[in-house]
Amino acid sequence: MGLPDTTDQQIADAFVRLLRQTLTREEFAEMQRRNATPEYRDTGCCASHDFCDANEVMDAAFRACGIVIDDLGDDDNHARWNRAWNLAKLEITAPAIRHGGRNA
Repeated sequence: MGLPDTTDQQIADAFVRLLRQTLTREEFAEMQRRNATPEYRDTGCCASHDFCDANEVMDAAFRACGIVIDDLGDDDNHARWNRAWNLAKLEITAPAIRHGGRNA
């Protein structure tokens, strides 16, 4: 299933790193800005999908961590995917939202 010591945070970090490599600097900043808006924030959607197939990037992040998910329908795999996604959202949302609406 993967390296036994791979954490969800390591997968999230790999996802953000790969997303930064996939998007231009401008696209990444725009994604962060959009993710901070109610349209995305309040619906659980992520603007990364506006610029690329973010599921492919997340799959690549798992693979970069030595984990191959053959069945996302498996409850454990799906839960881990979601945990990594939720951790990554902190980095792919504009800083103003991460700090209660004010830049820190």
